[in-house]
Amino acid sequence: MHRRWRAAGACIRERGWWGSGHEPVLSAFLSLIERDMIKCPEGIQPLPVDILARAERLVAGMHVDMDAPLD
Repeated sequence: MHRRWRAAGACIRERGWWGSGHEPVLSAFLSLIERDMIKCPEGIQPLPVDILARAERLVAGMHVDMDAPLD
């Protein structure tokens, strides 16, 4: 994992595979979202509590190794 600095001082944390071109469509999509977030930060809103609670129920008891390779 490494960090990149973007406009407005935002720090983006990335895994090593991220910048290597393995996922060009995903990379382009996330770049589009990033530009929109920088241009219109007022559009960033927190998840509604009910959606967050549902997500927590769905993943309860699961373990994710953030350092494991993506298959």
